[in-house]
Amino acid sequence: KKFCNRIIVEKPFIWRNNSKNNYEVAKKVLKEKPKKKLFINLPMVSLASQLKKIEKLKKINNLKFNYFTAGKQKFNNIAVDLLPHAISFFFTFNKNYKRISILKILKKKNSWSCKIKIDDCKCNFKFIQNKNRRISKLSFKINKNLYIRKQIKVANNYQVSLIKNSSKEIKLSNPLQEYLLLILKNLDNSSFHKKNNRLALNTVKFTQMIL
Repeated sequence: KKFCNRIIVEKPFIWRNNSKNNYEVAKKVLKEKPKKKLFINLPMVSLASQLKKIEKLKKINNLKFNYFTAGKQKFNNIAVDLLPHAISFFFTFNKNYKRISILKILKKKNSWSCKIKIDDCKCNFKFIQNKNRRISKLSFKINKNLYIRKQIKVANNYQVSLIKNSSKEIKLSNPLQEYLLLILKNLDNSSFHKKNNRLALNTVKFTQMIL
């Protein structure tokens, strides 16, 4: 923060294992003075926003979110790495929450999953990391509809689409590229900055509550 006024940070934003104050530390850093603008990269916000607009979705009542990647994390660290994706995705639809009930958590060396209830929404998150996996696999079920992400590499970019219920293809802009461009376009937009900070803090708070 000595060298520039705007910083883009990858997720997870701030996390230290065996600490119970990750949320307080994250909150302090984001509100520290003199004000330096930190933006946390949350590409699932772009994916969810595009889908929300195309499908005219308003609220999630049931969510199953499965993300299998090539990461090297183990046990709870898998959740620290991948929960920000599921959380930022969820809160793009359901902006606020009052209560969380943890129904079940299952952690293994290469996988982590949970069943939770956020207000009236039932959520199932499942994450698997395998360093030998070549291509990540993302799928999610919103209410009664199943979406599977499809990625095709073209030059140095990916063409991204969602296959809905094994039949309908929904074409999207690359969420990673689009969200980074969105940050760059809104470096001086205080409203966007506050929204991004709120989502980043929610990912830390939510992860800490569960773990």
